[in-house]
Order: sequence, then C-alpha cells, then structure tokens
Amino acid sequence: MSLILHPSNIVEVTAGNPLFVLTDGIAIAHRASIRVSEDCPAHCRDILHSWYEAGWITPVANMYDFEMTFTTLKTL
Repeated sequence: MSLILHPSNIVEVTAGNPLFVLTDGIAIAHRASIRVSEDCPAHCRDILHSWYEAGWITPVANMYDFEMTFTTLKTL
C-alpha cells in the first residue's frame, strides 16, 4: 500500500509574524483574535486571561500560501 501526500496550501501565521497584522494605510487590525462574550462569567474570563498571559492560549490565523506570497510582495 502506498500513500500519496499532497502538501497543504494553508499556512499558519502567529502573532509574532508581521503578516499577522492587516493594514490599509489607515487602520490596523489583527488577522485573528480571541473574543470573550460580555456574558462570560467573571471567574471564567479571569481564568482565560491568566492562560493567555501564561502563553497557553495564543491567537493564530490561517491563510493560503498564495495570499501570504502576495501580501509579502505587496509590503516590499
């Protein structure tokens, strides 16, 4: 039995990568974030915050490799 592996066209971008930030020349926004509802109980929000501060929860964004290539070329 043989397996044929196809490379993925999806790239993970982390918060430290310059491509994680979107800008149109006026506004700046992150490609991904974590949003906690206002209805979330305070103790749960505090736990999530401590996990985020500890680095156990990190924002990541996924984008196609061709999008990453064009975005990189556009910023040069």
